Amino acid sequence: MYKTLTMADIARRANISPMTVSRVINNSGPVKETTRKKVLDAINKFGYRKERSSVNGNKRILIDIDPSRVHDEFVSKMYFPFLRKLSGKNYTLQNIFLRDMDEPPVDMILHSDAIITWFLNDSKLLDKIRQLNPAIKTLTLCPRKSVSGVIEIDPDDNSGGEIAAKELFGKGHRHAVVLSSININNFLLRYESFKDTFVKLGGQVEHIDFEQGNRENLKNAVEKYFSGNFKASAVFSTNCRNTCLLFNILTGMGIKVPDDLSVIGYDNSSIYESLPVGISRIEFDLEHFGNTAALILESALNDTTDNISFNVLEPVKYIDYGSVLEV
Repeated sequence: MYKTLTMADIARRANISPMTVSRVINNSGPVKETTRKKVLDAINKFGYRKERSSVNGNKRILIDIDPSRVHDEFVSKMYFPFLRKLSGKNYTLQNIFLRDMDEPPVDMILHSDAIITWFLNDSKLLDKIRQLNPAIKTLTLCPRKSVSGVIEIDPDDNSGGEIAAKELFGKGHRHAVVLSSININNFLLRYESFKDTFVKLGGQVEHIDFEQGNRENLKNAVEKYFSGNFKASAVFSTNCRNTCLLFNILTGMGIKVPDDLSVIGYDNSSIYESLPVGISRIEFDLEHFGNTAALILESALNDTTDNISFNVLEPVKYIDYGSVLEV
């Protein structure tokens, strides 16, 4: 548990008056830069608990999201319902992007009531934020790496992998290969759940691993597997973009989906519309996901308990678009 300081503690440690500390924390009145640095250094090291961190009477919510992804079709279906749910209420919403920062902005953190992160890769800066302001409510949506002590909202990836495995086994497939990077939490859960379920049912599973985001690495891994005497009659791909890349690579190799190979993908993204055939996949309701995140955030902001921590799983389902044939 983080050790936190009161305003008086900070004043003693920085050898200045509580009034000066108050001016720094509340951005009110002139303060020398050297004095300001003393106060912020003490806060940065030990943390400070502020009773209320409002902006013009509103609660401030920081939204950590990559600005280049805000209008991404998949992300926007979650992000904008989230914003709409909170609009017109007593909240001040401010976008930041932690991966662009070496250190968290102290003033901003001290005057914020909540932070919500999308697709978090590294929890180091988030940990610093929670140390600066232990009372800040913290939500992570679809984190790439799990973070302890926060509210985490994810699609139910364990169920997703299990549903895909049962669908393929039920259609007579006994040997499947999973296309999935394992260095991202969601993808790893989908892969492991699929593998465990398919093997328990009596099937065999292979794995095509690659570096997520590296198209050339993915292409080489797929071509290496399918250029030999492969045994798999079906592929489970744990990401929509990777599934589309897989389809195009297979087409270039003369392997037809679904005639030669059945495929189950993931995510309800319009990117699949670029393909000449439908791809059956595991989906979750993106708009419902965004609305759920907003409702949970509002509930957390109204809860006076510190360090709220629990997991919420968004239900997933299988949609048949014709890319899985019986064998």
